[in-house]
Amino acid sequence: MPMKKPTAELVAEVDALQGMCAEEIKSRYSGLLGAELECCKNCCVLRAEVAYRLQERFYGIRLGEDIVKAIEVAGEPADNEKRLLAGTRIVRRWKGEDHEIEMRADGSIDYRGDIYKSLSAVARRITGTNWNGKLFFGLKK
Repeated sequence: MPMKKPTAELVAEVDALQGMCAEEIKSRYSGLLGAELECCKNCCVLRAEVAYRLQERFYGIRLGEDIVKAIEVAGEPADNEKRLLAGTRIVRRWKGEDHEIEMRADGSIDYRGDIYKSLSAVARRITGTNWNGKLFFGLKK
């Protein structure tokens, strides 16, 4: 069964997270989960968690702690070559167009049927210039 396409509203909500300060993100997090934060998390991890929760609500699924852990890993420095889980999808709006990637089991990235070794390679394909892939896709501040 094909996954439904994200709406413009969902994409706008996720994009808006990039412009939020720490307090705004914490407020959005609390609003989605119905509880205050119990521990201190950095903005990058909070953004990723809120983006995940927004998409989770949109698609009507709850995938479990392994996905949440993958999001937390994505917010950490990449000194241990940590990767997102296979099947993770990320949507980025660039110049008015949505760009969706999907992580594969071997750690590569599927973008519009082409396979890439890194997020940076996909970002370069989309923009035509060199980008830090995690930064471009909102996984790093």
